Amino acid sequence: WSEPKYAGQGMFLSSSQDGQLYTTDVSSGSNYLAKVAVSDGVFTNYERLPIQTHLGSQAHPGIAPDGSYILFDVNGGEYLFVSFKQADGTWGEAIDLTKHGFDPLAGGPYVSPDGKYLFFFLRDDIWWVDIKVIENLRPEN
Repeated sequence: WSEPKYAGQGMFLSSSQDGQLYTTDVSSGSNYLAKVAVSDGVFTNYERLPIQTHLGSQAHPGIAPDGSYILFDVNGGEYLFVSFKQADGTWGEAIDLTKHGFDPLAGGPYVSPDGKYLFFFLRDDIWWVDIKVIENLRPEN
């Protein structure tokens, strides 16, 4: 192992196959999802994702390998949501996954590198489901 190097403030980093990085920006006192760039090994240009939810602060992004959707939770690790990237590059309305069978206490989403599975935590354990549960919510273009 090398010596750790400081990359920048944030929480729970996720990356797509093309190297786009997403984190939880905690700098303003209210968490939000942000896409970050890296310059000389340090995070730069925190770009807030304008995704609206009906519940608290967003955190713990889990980007799809192809970047077509992002999963996240709110309230420090509850209520999973998914937002799909639109044809114009903007993020669509967040879909509350508790309305599609997920427990409200589920959080910390992570999509497997092959894009086949969604992992999440629930009551101090790790669970997984086939990603089809998310793909079935994808809006038709």
